[in-house]
Amino acid sequence: MDLEISRFMLLAAKLEFFLVNLNHDFAHLEGGTRVVRGVNWDRIGKSLECKFPFKEFDFAGSGFQFFKETTPQRLVAKY
Repeated sequence: MDLEISRFMLLAAKLEFFLVNLNHDFAHLEGGTRVVRGVNWDRIGKSLECKFPFKEFDFAGSGFQFFKETTPQRLVAKY
């Protein structure tokens, strides 16, 4: 399990690095120092929404029909 988690984290880090290098506007910067602290997911979402509007997404053809037809569900941990 630890190996699978570490591989996933490395893949996620590569994605973040790619996104920030693709467009510096996607970087989440620290105030005064302007140090990159990650990815600004809101900006990426807005960029995607401009090019691929959510309302035009083909849920039926993608396998996500279930999510469109139901109200959002919260993920709750069971103890």
